[in-house]
Amino acid sequence: MDGPQPQVAIVSANAFDRGLDNGLGLPPDDFIVKPVRHSELLDWLERKLELVWVESTESVSAMTATLAVSRVSIVNPPRDEVMALQALVRLGFYRGIVNKLDALAISFPACTDFVDQQRALARQYQFETMQAQLQSVLNESPVH
Repeated sequence: MDGPQPQVAIVSANAFDRGLDNGLGLPPDDFIVKPVRHSELLDWLERKLELVWVESTESVSAMTATLAVSRVSIVNPPRDEVMALQALVRLGFYRGIVNKLDALAISFPACTDFVDQQRALARQYQFETMQAQLQSVLNESPVH
């Protein structure tokens, strides 16, 4: 075949798939186990496509400042609801996360900013960031 060859990865919920022989001849490092971690996917893309990531310190600082300011004004849902969302995030269950966020938006209209922020992260499969933010919310909220 002429030209560059396509890069292929298999995403599977079964961690045992990594070690299995496959008809495509894909090496184990081309198997990505669900839930897909954003950092793992970016690392795979970097290796396979020989990418060099460029990070602007200005955009990172601006984003950090925006998140810090917005965290102050966000109304969080009840602790048990955050824990339920966190369990779905831990599983990497995208559809379940979206359904839970939809339910939170309906049940707790004051939490719109929280839901919007989490929904934006979910759309980008930023499950690690979501997990960290949800844990931060749980650490802030009193236990009843």
